[in-house]
Amino acid sequence: MGQLPPNFALRNIVESYLKEQSHKTAAPPAILCSLHEEKLKLSFNHPCVSLISQDPLQGELKTALKPLQDKLESFNKVKEECDKTAEDIKKQAQQTERQIKEEFETLHQFLQDEEKARIAALRGEEEQKGRIMKEKIKKLTREISSLSDTIRGIEQELEAEDIFFLQKYKDTKSRYVRSGLSSSLVLY
Repeated sequence: MGQLPPNFALRNIVESYLKEQSHKTAAPPAILCSLHEEKLKLSFNHPCVSLISQDPLQGELKTALKPLQDKLESFNKVKEECDKTAEDIKKQAQQTERQIKEEFETLHQFLQDEEKARIAALRGEEEQKGRIMKEKIKKLTREISSLSDTIRGIEQELEAEDIFFLQKYKDTKSRYVRSGLSSSLVLY
């Protein structure tokens, strides 16, 4: 005969039982009654004999407990100091941050005022230099116009007939040279 097919239902029941047994918390063997397999209770079911009085043991634990309580109190005081210091650090940081922001705001305002003042000074200088240049340009324009008129006049005199040219030469020369010299060109 071959192998029997596995019984899945039985296997599931066994796994479920094992899982349930593993989840149960077993009580330490010292607190179970060896006769009844139950937790020990202070009752009159079984006779109990006190081997050692509880008072000295409690006194021993109380004595051991006192330094621990003192240490806990000391730790709590140190923690309070640390909390207070942390709060002071936070307040100081906030105050310093506020002070930094105020100083930078003041500096920013100063820089904005300085920027406005410098731009105003620059525009004033630009206006002043612009007026000076306009005056120079006007003067140059008048000089150019006068010089152009003088050149045209001399060119017309040069085109005149020889006799007219010779007759007017000295007069033309003195008039145009004088008007040309009176033009005082300042280029810069």
